[in-house]
Amino acid sequence: MLYRVFVDGAALWSYGLLGVFLAALLSHLSIIARGVFLPALLSLTEFYNPAVLGLVAGLGGAFGEVTVYFLGSGIRNTLDDRREDDPLSKLAEKYWLILMILFAASPLPDTPIVLLAGSFRLPLWKVILIQATGKTTLYVAGAYVGGFVFMELKSTLEYETASIILLAASLILSIIVSWRKSRDKILKVLGKIYHVLLKDSCGK
Repeated sequence: MLYRVFVDGAALWSYGLLGVFLAALLSHLSIIARGVFLPALLSLTEFYNPAVLGLVAGLGGAFGEVTVYFLGSGIRNTLDDRREDDPLSKLAEKYWLILMILFAASPLPDTPIVLLAGSFRLPLWKVILIQATGKTTLYVAGAYVGGFVFMELKSTLEYETASIILLAASLILSIIVSWRKSRDKILKVLGKIYHVLLKDSCGK
């Protein structure tokens, strides 16, 4: 069943753009399996305009983040007592727009950012709009570039082989960006940016 939904483009094709939306939504309900629907998505570039596919996938991915948002809002009570004096809270509220756009438009896992947005009760409609914009940008670019790669693979390999190769590549990329060591390096960079922004904020 998972193979037919996420790998077999013919099965996804039978559901049309609704299938793309649902596949993206289900993928984004997870943390490290967000790219599993990409092989099927790329296989549909020969039937649909990549821009349309990217838009639908972006919307599905954005709505898939709603559960993370509400999870974050559910833990807000544990932060309320420290929020007023916490510089990170003030910084997050000030720069959350930039952070969310950057993460949404990249393959990096943005679950922590959405979780933070929920904990600070940032407007849900803004979160969905930003997520949709960022993920649509990511998936439109991916559909154009990845669709070309998929068609090249398909011309030299069997369809199933090409799909499995892309699925493996998607999973590897998802694991790399979610792996603890990779995540720690990313957080170190973000920590440096945080300190720079904090100094700038305190200076003002």
